[in-house]
Amino acid sequence: MRGEGLEARIVAFDAERLDRLATLVHADEARAMPMPEPDPIATILAHRENRGRSRRDPEPAIGSRARVAEVLNRKRADPADDPPPPRPARHPARGVGEGVGGRSGVR
Repeated sequence: MRGEGLEARIVAFDAERLDRLATLVHADEARAMPMPEPDPIATILAHRENRGRSRRDPEPAIGSRARVAEVLNRKRADPADDPPPPRPARHPARGVGEGVGGRSGVR
């Protein structure tokens, strides 16, 4: 019985040491060899070329043919960077001092 508890603690200790080592290696690799941010347009073009796709294939995701051309030619920002359209307010603003039920709280 005693041996099983000790073995479990040794395994847990080794797992913790391995986790710390992996964290240190990851941090050192990120410092020594930083990865550049991927270029989304280059990714789209490479994907299209590798799969034999046409310029029209991204239209459902990006928009019209003209917009696809603008994005792929880097004349328009990435559509994912476009801010979302404003949403209309669902409820009118309540007046100052109104509480639940429309009462001002003053009797």
